[in-house]
Amino acid sequence: MDYRKSLEQAVIYIEANLREDIRVEEVARAAGYSYYHLNRQFYSLLGETMGSYIKKRRLADGAKRLLYTDERIIDIAIDSGFESSEAFSRAFKAVYRVSPQLYRINRLDAYVGAKERLDQGLLQHLIFNVTVHPKIVTMPEIKVAGIRGETTLSDIKLRDLWINANSMRCHIPNLVKGGRGFGICEACNENTLYTMNDFVLFTEVAGFEVDSFEDLPSQFVKKVLPAGKCAVFTHRGSLRMLPQTFEYIWGTWFLETEEELDLREDFELYDNRFLGYDHPDSEVKKGIIMFTKQSLKQNLKEMGIQPHDTLLVHSSMKAIGEVEGGADTVLDAFMEYLSEGLLILPTHTWFSMSEYHNVYDSRIEPACVGILPNLFMKRKGVLRSLHPTHSLAVYGKDSEAFIEGEENRITPCQPGGSYDRLKERDGKILLLGVGHERNTFIHCVEEHLDVPDRLTKESTYFKIVMPDNRIKPCFMHRHENSVTDHISENYKKLEQAFYDRDAAVKTSFGNADCILCYAKAIYEVTKDVLSHQINCLIELETIPMEWWQKE
Repeated sequence: MDYRKSLEQAVIYIEANLREDIRVEEVARAAGYSYYHLNRQFYSLLGETMGSYIKKRRLADGAKRLLYTDERIIDIAIDSGFESSEAFSRAFKAVYRVSPQLYRINRLDAYVGAKERLDQGLLQHLIFNVTVHPKIVTMPEIKVAGIRGETTLSDIKLRDLWINANSMRCHIPNLVKGGRGFGICEACNENTLYTMNDFVLFTEVAGFEVDSFEDLPSQFVKKVLPAGKCAVFTHRGSLRMLPQTFEYIWGTWFLETEEELDLREDFELYDNRFLGYDHPDSEVKKGIIMFTKQSLKQNLKEMGIQPHDTLLVHSSMKAIGEVEGGADTVLDAFMEYLSEGLLILPTHTWFSMSEYHNVYDSRIEPACVGILPNLFMKRKGVLRSLHPTHSLAVYGKDSEAFIEGEENRITPCQPGGSYDRLKERDGKILLLGVGHERNTFIHCVEEHLDVPDRLTKESTYFKIVMPDNRIKPCFMHRHENSVTDHISENYKKLEQAFYDRDAAVKTSFGNADCILCYAKAIYEVTKDVLSHQINCLIELETIPMEWWQKE
């Protein structure tokens, strides 16, 4: 059955009511089908659910309005179907990796998340010319020799590049029989997917598979596609529509998939199914390399993390990208790499624990800080501390000693507690896809320095379930500030100070932007800054540079 007409009707209804309160059941009625049936076809043929399409189109519409109008963010948020600017900001940042405010300041119409309206031509292209659900395949290491050219997304010069590459092919030694061609999109040093747009210049290598690079003339570029898992899409028809295929991959599939991707270099594969630039039956494969456990362990090594280190990880799984095996592979990589050290993940429960829900059982209480901690704390050999609001899960050397006595704490990060022990052990803190607003160790520094207006005056009564099932009473002073609901949001003001004093360095893990911090140095820099004005993180918009600079 041809569902194109029904899908067109659904899209027309959505676009006509994009700034209204759309219910997917109403969309289905407008298209003449039940919600269940239409949603199933929407996902099968277009690669996403109706609800996902509506949300992405609203965010993309909001992004355009941020760039090209002076409307208030709260007005854009409400028009886009969000109850508040905070809800809009959270959803926006999950897609564009920056807040709406910063997106507007940057004035950069980003490629990822640029969800265009599904017109009739694009609808037909997705149904007939793209495999919206890619195949996940294992590929060997592939060597490619070719030539490099520059282009932009708005002015793709791939045809000219391939004409030149084909004319020079006869000068490439050690060609593999079968003649497969590869177009490799090289990573931009200054740009990532989240800063790419139609006008950013990037490089592409057009080349051919070779057995070795021996005797390769100097005018050719050497490229190696690593062995491992790969997500493969098929593009059919003219290459003039290749940008529309890219738009689907990065604007829809990339934002939906649960796979973890290595987004350094993707590629197009041209084999005997490629029949010419404008041939209607031509096929090109688009490959996106996935991270493996070994590649993630290599990331840790390249950061300078040692197998014997004590490492605390605050994480965003979504930020890492496509990983073969998902979150479990990420945990395997950390646990295997730190074979002689101590791995720590926060398993905080401050969001759920309260005077109304005051029984803390470390064996069953879920963490409020993401998927990795919740999976990690259930693994064999992992211990979880008995702190009712700021527990930690630990694995490795001295794990019992590291979390000892947490049931006796009366504040979230009390001096002498587990967070304080990071400094004593010369520990490191990896902010994986998150910033210093998630760096709980800075709370510990503030408690050490007795910064005022950080804790509740009254304590909350908790009941801690001990390993032998006894109930231990606990009276906990919680984080609170009279000026802001989120104290830690102000920790970002220290970021440049940490970089300048070598207390932190920028790095990456998978596709996630990361910050690797050194606990002792973080403590010293924060102490130096706060010595000038104890509450400066709340009271000042920016911190004077001279407060952290050493003579």
